[in-house]
Amino acid sequence: MCNMDAEEIAAFLREPDQSSLEGQKDHALLAFLYNTGARIQEALDVCPRAIRFESPAQVELFGKGRKCRICPLWPETVAIIKALLRRQPRKGNEPIFVNRYGQPLGAAGVRFT
Repeated sequence: MCNMDAEEIAAFLREPDQSSLEGQKDHALLAFLYNTGARIQEALDVCPRAIRFESPAQVELFGKGRKCRICPLWPETVAIIKALLRRQPRKGNEPIFVNRYGQPLGAAGVRFT
């Protein structure tokens, strides 16, 4: 098992080109995964209504067997997700992380973003 130190993670999170919508989405997804430790499908299923943006910020994740867990969100992660939602608004029940056509992003599709 390989672990990354804080500097390596910071470099990894800086990699996506945030000037493009795709890069901003990739950055938000990476930050969300790092913050929450969510499985990829848990992250891809997250809709705005699952997130509490006010302090204490948190997200409700549904894992295998539809088991629910609550994860705290760091202020930085909240700001990143809010910025993505300003640029690409989603309804409360629509997944936040979508492909370039606005369709829900699948776990296999993450490899190609």
